[in-house]
Amino acid sequence: MKSNFNIKILLYSFFLYSISFLISCNEAPTDTGYNLINDTISVNVVTSDTTQLIYKTDTKSFSPCVANANVLFCGKSDNIQAASIIRFAYLPDSLSYLKESDIVSAKLTLFPNRYALGDTNNANFSFTLKKVENYWSVNANWDSISVPGFMSRDVGIYSGKILLQDTIPAITIDIDKKLITEWFQLKTDTLAAVVNWGVALIPAQSSNVIYSFGGEGISQTTDKIPTLQIIYNDSTAHLDTLYLYAGLNAAFLNSTSNNNDDIVIQGGFDIRTNLYFNINQIPPFANISKMELDLTLNKEKSLIGNDTLKTLFRIDFVSDTTKSMYGNYYYYAVKSDSLSDVYSCVSVTSAAQVWNRFDGKGILQIGAADFASQYQVLDKLVFYGINDPDPAKRPKVRIVYTKQSKR
Repeated sequence: MKSNFNIKILLYSFFLYSISFLISCNEAPTDTGYNLINDTISVNVVTSDTTQLIYKTDTKSFSPCVANANVLFCGKSDNIQAASIIRFAYLPDSLSYLKESDIVSAKLTLFPNRYALGDTNNANFSFTLKKVENYWSVNANWDSISVPGFMSRDVGIYSGKILLQDTIPAITIDIDKKLITEWFQLKTDTLAAVVNWGVALIPAQSSNVIYSFGGEGISQTTDKIPTLQIIYNDSTAHLDTLYLYAGLNAAFLNSTSNNNDDIVIQGGFDIRTNLYFNINQIPPFANISKMELDLTLNKEKSLIGNDTLKTLFRIDFVSDTTKSMYGNYYYYAVKSDSLSDVYSCVSVTSAAQVWNRFDGKGILQIGAADFASQYQVLDKLVFYGINDPDPAKRPKVRIVYTKQSKR
């Protein structure tokens, strides 16, 4: 009897619930309901496989020289020539009386870094120190220091392989004593336009490796700065020692390589590549959910020193006058995995969103990820360009967006 009673209660509850449901279905839709009825939301995908989203690239070097970046380069390798100039600071006013015979020794000490580019196993390396005769600044470049008369006589020479080990000993070069007396005499000559323009490290034509050395820079200390030790007999015939440190130094680079349509990043030269986008096939003010960018590394054209291959690079949003109010975004692309040649940035979405508010066009700049990669190494990453014969190796772009449309 009790069981039958429970069944009746359940049937009665179900009947009341059904009546309530049917009544609610007959109520008028809310404002939100009307929009859902009359609108549809569509998800759309545009890819570079079917649409030309990158229509142009250009590659440019942004550094005429590597000035006071804590590093100097010297040598030759892989169509690259590297020379450096060191100018010493704080020459004393009181030593103009010194003659060449008063100077016991003048030695330049350089501190090799671990990084090198070229045939480090069978290195052939030598360079000549030359006296610099003319003005130069951080805006100088390879061409301006190569004009006749910019440098004069040889004042020192170095030859020998540098062993790239955990602790690398410094190298020392004897300097022409006459050069020192010339600098000291100029220091007290009120008619002289300059005191000294320094010495240049010019690699021998036979060199097959580029070594890097410690240099003057914002974060550097004297233990890695080029140092000139001068031992001399003073006016009382007592032996004395003077140390001069680099106050301004720069590396100058020259390359004959042709980048063609490749997408290139290279340190030292600070080479970056601009990618020009056109996404105007996406309706203005669409809701862009994601934009992805993949680049494929061309290992045969890339150039890596004795360091490890860089696993990421930086992508900068390039503003123009109409888009500058939206700020300067930047992103990072990382190597997909250790076995892949693809570098991926999973979201450059904010850039696409800005472009979509205007004419649908914009620029992203591919460059080094950090200061060391930008100035302190010469590694070159070359990615396949937009005109590569193999479509599978070209840059890949994928944009996901949604839009609402009336029925």
